[in-house]
Amino acid sequence: MTNHSTRCGDTAAVSVSSIVVLNHDESFILLKKAIKMNTLRNDLIVAFQEGNFLQVVYEKSLSEHESGNDLADELVRMHNDELLDVVAAFKALRNKSDAAYDFFMTCSILEKALLHLNSPVRPVMDCVLHLVKEAGQKMAADTPFGPFIDFCATAPSRPKESLNQIEASIDQFAHLLTPTIVAGARIDTKYYLNEAIRLTGHKNIEIRKRAIFSLGRIQYPQGTNLCELALTCLELSGTKETDDHLLGNLIKSAFSLYKHDKSQEERIINLINRALLQEGDYVLRAAAELFGFDFNELPQALLDVLLDHLRRVRPQDKGTLDNIDYGLKKLIKREDPTKGIEFLEAVLIANPNDIPMGIFDSVIRELCKNNNILNKLLTRWFLRGDRVLCEGIQEVVNNAHNQIMLLKIDPSELVPIDLVHIVFLARKASAIYS
Repeated sequence: MTNHSTRCGDTAAVSVSSIVVLNHDESFILLKKAIKMNTLRNDLIVAFQEGNFLQVVYEKSLSEHESGNDLADELVRMHNDELLDVVAAFKALRNKSDAAYDFFMTCSILEKALLHLNSPVRPVMDCVLHLVKEAGQKMAADTPFGPFIDFCATAPSRPKESLNQIEASIDQFAHLLTPTIVAGARIDTKYYLNEAIRLTGHKNIEIRKRAIFSLGRIQYPQGTNLCELALTCLELSGTKETDDHLLGNLIKSAFSLYKHDKSQEERIINLINRALLQEGDYVLRAAAELFGFDFNELPQALLDVLLDHLRRVRPQDKGTLDNIDYGLKKLIKREDPTKGIEFLEAVLIANPNDIPMGIFDSVIRELCKNNNILNKLLTRWFLRGDRVLCEGIQEVVNNAHNQIMLLKIDPSELVPIDLVHIVFLARKASAIYS
């Protein structure tokens, strides 16, 4: 019995000892973290006072001793405790090559903090628009809009205040209309949908453009008629609006509604087709974005509509051509690449001096990987004999670099009795290796 009791006592002693050590470790970790955060706070306050706050924020974000989340959390606490105005501080952020910080990395710290800041709406609107403007044409230029949406959606008063500010100062704040509508719709979808619909009839074209765009960005609840209301509004706008930019936004919103409710396919395709008949640059750009980035979700009827209109792409619109290239690569990868080849040759022949094959670099890379498609294209284009098409084949071969290419004739493109053209084709094919 004695030995057994001793063993039990020993075990209990070990357990208590372990608990004490564990609590001590936890206390030490908490103390260390508190010291660290206190040091961080002191450094930020000193930097704010000395006028190099943004530089220190950037340096802290790079430090292996700080995490971006810890830094953002501390900025939230300092702002909400009224030790400094984080929103005003970040409004001084500049996107300059000689700045002592990286603009986008520093901006990302505010984006992490914004949701939790206790701030009036107007200063946040000013700051967000400043950062978007400073970002310029970079792909990340609109990134602050996401945190702004989250900021507004945390309190019902915020999107209402933002909307009031926008309508009171359109020239200054119109750019924030879509984020405001999206944020408000998270709180009350029907109310902010009706606000967006109301604003599609506004006298100011900038408001109408963004209201139209907003209709495609709202997350519509299932089992309601709200998506139908939005589509009806787009159809009405499509009958009276002629602005190229607005109609481009209409195309994007119409397709977003299609993804939400595919039963409206016919109405939406008709709506997009009518907008494309205006033949503006921006509507073509919107069509090219659908073709390039939403290719896998396009119904066949809409794909045919887009291909029909995209043939008139202008050589100077590099962005539209790039998006066409992305979509065309996917189109020629289909089991039957005929539609893709026909579209490509139509664009090249329509612009023999201005749109060379080399512009479609994604397509060229795909052709270099897929001999079956390349053989079909080579046979078809050499038989046609158009200079721009023959040069296109040469461009593909040149881009193969040191890759060994075994090119063959595609018999499906030949007319068996047309011996003259077969000889002509053989000479053309041999020429590309000479």
